[in-house]
Amino acid sequence: MAALVEPTPQEAPLEDRHAQLEMMYVEEYLAFRKLSREALNRLPEEERKVIMREAMLYASGQLADAETRSRMLQELEGKIFPM
Repeated sequence: MAALVEPTPQEAPLEDRHAQLEMMYVEEYLAFRKLSREALNRLPEEERKVIMREAMLYASGQLADAETRSRMLQELEGKIFPM
């Protein structure tokens, strides 16, 4: 019977890589605000929610930008055609 093997980062499902990238952008936003996860967790709940909402908006924007650039590069390379 074959042993189960974890996928390498290159083989990881796209959703997992997308989630990892999203979390990287959230961490980047927190660093910009000079907040660690520990410091964030010590804040009052309402303030923590506001900051996390801002961090998720930042991450969404960064992901959209990365996807747009990727699509543009693929179009330039002739791999896909514009819609």
